[in-house]
Amino acid sequence: PDMDLAKTWQSMTSIKELWKDLDIIKKHVDDVYAKWRSTPSSPDKVKQRRLACSKVFNSSPTPAELRLLKDEALISRLRASYAYVTYQGPDREHCFAFEMAFRELCHMKANAGTNQAKTMTRGFYDRMKL
Repeated sequence: PDMDLAKTWQSMTSIKELWKDLDIIKKHVDDVYAKWRSTPSSPDKVKQRRLACSKVFNSSPTPAELRLLKDEALISRLRASYAYVTYQGPDREHCFAFEMAFRELCHMKANAGTNQAKTMTRGFYDRMKL
């Protein structure tokens, strides 16, 4: 696995005080994965189901649902990192993490090492070009 994407989840699992919060995040991601993977009946329904899963994936758990983790950005990274660590590899649906948290995984990779990546809109980027 890409350690830049796995590091957030793996580093937090060593902190015993966070285990209850991490279990809540883990259960949430596992539940969304089960719905995401459920047998489709038609391509349109697959698309609708996966869009609904993405919304659910990214909306929970909230800081209010967790005991110690109160930083929404960290919770988002933990969701993405856990999904990547758990559901990647040759015997897994490795696209699950990227369908659910593509932007977060890209941001984590861009920040790896330097922590200096900044996200901007296309319009702002176009104005910056010389």
